[in-house]
Amino acid sequence: MNLKRVDEGWLNVDKKLLERRLKTFGRDFEIKSMAVAAGLNDQEWGPATTQFRRSLVAHPDRHFNDSSEMYDFIEGLKANPAAGALQFYPLFLTFIKENGFITDTSHDMQSMQSLRELTDLRLPHTWYPKAHAMKRKIIYHGGPTNSGKTYEALLRLKQANDGLYCGPLRLLALEIYENLNMDGVYCSLITGEEKREIPSATHVACTVEMCSSTALYDVAVRKFADVGGDEFELRTYDRRSPLSIETEALKSYANIKKGDCIVGFSRRRIFQLPPETRSQQARLFNEPDNGYDILVASDAIGMGLNLNIGRIIFDSILKFDGDDMVDITPSLVCPTSPQCSDYAHGLATTFKEADLKYLKDSYEETPALLKAAGLFPSTEQFADIKEAAELLADIPMPLDERFTFCTAPANLRNPLARRIFVDYAIGHGNGRSVPLDVYLPKFAPRNELALRDIEIKSKLIDVYLWLSYRFPDTFKMQAEALELKEKVLGLVEEGLVNVTYKKTESTPKKRVGEWNEDRTKFIRYAEAIN
Repeated sequence: MNLKRVDEGWLNVDKKLLERRLKTFGRDFEIKSMAVAAGLNDQEWGPATTQFRRSLVAHPDRHFNDSSEMYDFIEGLKANPAAGALQFYPLFLTFIKENGFITDTSHDMQSMQSLRELTDLRLPHTWYPKAHAMKRKIIYHGGPTNSGKTYEALLRLKQANDGLYCGPLRLLALEIYENLNMDGVYCSLITGEEKREIPSATHVACTVEMCSSTALYDVAVRKFADVGGDEFELRTYDRRSPLSIETEALKSYANIKKGDCIVGFSRRRIFQLPPETRSQQARLFNEPDNGYDILVASDAIGMGLNLNIGRIIFDSILKFDGDDMVDITPSLVCPTSPQCSDYAHGLATTFKEADLKYLKDSYEETPALLKAAGLFPSTEQFADIKEAAELLADIPMPLDERFTFCTAPANLRNPLARRIFVDYAIGHGNGRSVPLDVYLPKFAPRNELALRDIEIKSKLIDVYLWLSYRFPDTFKMQAEALELKEKVLGLVEEGLVNVTYKKTESTPKKRVGEWNEDRTKFIRYAEAIN
């Protein structure tokens, strides 16, 4: 028996036999079905068989322990030519397991168990044992909209030596930041896209995800609270003014009156304004006798913004759920429709007569008793992260940084935003200094299309700022981005006047500000007065 050492390879005659028999191995559908049943991805069949053939011919030492095993295998091929590709299957199965094409069942079971443990969000009150070891008291202010619950919580916040406000929206955090500072309580603002750190500030207003889990505060106020085993006090409030559903729909915008708020659910029908501009628009609406008597808003007003609304008008009861247009849920109707503050009697109606009955039924429906709350990303959030991950698939980047990019507030539905987002990722992945790459027009928009273009660029600046706080070594143009953000706010506010003000009107609307001489900064009149 002529035996070679396994590391010396095959005899030439045996090598030719192997190559001849393996030529059809990748086209054997019986072997393929067996491999797929064992866990091989159907798409990996071609690469796996190609690599296996090359490895078996060139490196038998990777498949056999000694020359005796090699000899037995090759003699079996000679003795049983009819057996065909099946004789290679045991070697192939071992090869694809060892090279990561499939994993063994025991490893899969361990991975599944680990995944279950990592995604078990049923007991959030057990996550922070150090926090629960502290002596804390939670006061839950509960009640309907316009009942004073937020006012009472903020009153206590202002009295504290140091305090924290967490809100679900940037606009809410901005409102509280301005509210506290106007009342003489030094407060900083921290959101994902912006930081306004006030020297010697004792308080912080932030969005929930930016809350520090290590800092200590005398008072913390959240728009939503849950019970975690600490001392708990419930304070309930009643609505300060009654609310009624009107008996007739609006039917025509000619029937609009002062103090009305039109709520829309379509992004195309509402300007996507920057939070700072929305805050300014809310102030203009709340101020009496300045010509800004009507508000157009999304359902975000139901989050608790302080607005002086007399009547809510639902432009439609349909909302896009990611797949189709569906009726808004009663849980969305109820928080939105009562948002009528300083009027003695709040009203709500719909634009279309056909929608009015649904509004009445939804408002009168008793909410179901919730016995548990789920903490898990929505399907829409998963879809956004998946879309971002697909865009970044070929860009070299560590996993944690890739995940951070996937959670950036980028509107990937817009082609310009997609391109610049990918450019940002490529620049960061290559370790380069990433340019802002956003350019503004010299003059304010004069039509809706131009205004929407400015809105998109405002969001791109926000994305750059968001990334600059997380990756300062590559996103170095933060100062320039902040300066450009000021310019874009001025362009948006002047553009709103251009787009919404008709020159045929006898009484022009009150202007909110003007450009300086070299048009480098838009000065709001409120800032000039201060």
